[in-house]
Amino acid sequence: MSPSVSVVITNHNYRRFVGAAIDSVLAQSYKPLEVIVVDNGSTDGSLELLSSYGDQICLIPQRNLGQSGGRNRGILEASGELIALLDADDTWHPDKLSLQLPLFQREEVGLVYAGVTECGSDLEPRVVLHPRHRGDCRGAFIDFVGEAIVLGGESTAVIRRECFAAIGLFDPSLSISAGWDVFRRIANRYEFDYVDSPLVNYRQHGTNLHLQTDTYYEDLERAYRRLFDDPGWTSFTAKRSAVMSAIGIMRSKDLMRSGRRASAVYGALRAGLRRLVISLQSR
Repeated sequence: MSPSVSVVITNHNYRRFVGAAIDSVLAQSYKPLEVIVVDNGSTDGSLELLSSYGDQICLIPQRNLGQSGGRNRGILEASGELIALLDADDTWHPDKLSLQLPLFQREEVGLVYAGVTECGSDLEPRVVLHPRHRGDCRGAFIDFVGEAIVLGGESTAVIRRECFAAIGLFDPSLSISAGWDVFRRIANRYEFDYVDSPLVNYRQHGTNLHLQTDTYYEDLERAYRRLFDDPGWTSFTAKRSAVMSAIGIMRSKDLMRSGRRASAVYGALRAGLRRLVISLQSR
């Protein structure tokens, strides 16, 4: 018997996008058990649009608790064996779920993702990204600093509901790195698998969170500090210095490219000093 799937979509002031996201779920060749849409206090008329779907979706309006707060509410309300996440500004290929679900036949697999097509604001395709990481992916979170281990943010991920019982929900104190943090916690207990086809249209537009440089790197540093402070990741402690320095150097390069030279130089010096201090402390 095929597993039941709960789809969780979170929305905040994305009226112009969220209808396409919902329509792509309703058009799936494998029909989900439920489509949960959590609206985080939208003020752009989103609720009127979402209400027009009637009983095709389970609409949950709430005050704005952020992306993580919205996802957590949807996960807690879900009743499916699998949770499929979708951002309100992305869309799915019609066969996404039907292609991903067979990979859950292996009990050790806790998360299945897929390739993505990066698109412009009107979903005009730009480039296809293929997945690379499957099986035990813990090392990938250490070796590929700043890279998406699971492509497409959260929109490609289908996750066993039991994973959240084991590792907890999204951390509301993180923003851009909240998904990365959940994925690395899942990786500590379960294997990943993927479908090597672009099953998600990943929309790029001016308000994407990942485009905010300062917030991105501050959040990434917090997420990595939590990784290295996590008792389940002690086998990677020796790499802490190199990883934290790499983040500082990447941040400096991005600042230099954006013309913020003074901040870039300060960041590079700070990264080097941090690595020296951590190295001395580990002796």
